[in-house]
Amino acid sequence: GMDRTAFLNALADPTYTNQVQAETSQGNALGVNSTPTLVMNGNLYPGLPTWTQFSALIDELASPSPSASP
Repeated sequence: GMDRTAFLNALADPTYTNQVQAETSQGNALGVNSTPTLVMNGNLYPGLPTWTQFSALIDELASPSPSASP
């Protein structure tokens, strides 16, 4: 059901190519080298975590660090 002509036109449109290249450059600058990679609190977490791992990471990032002052 896909419109092949519209798809090929979009694929040839430099606007989309430039956007993909810009996002790829941004990811490279952050150190992303695999998909998926989560960036949370400025830290990279490559790979697809299980729900348990993801939930634990969120809990860890949400809790105040022991060195933080109130």
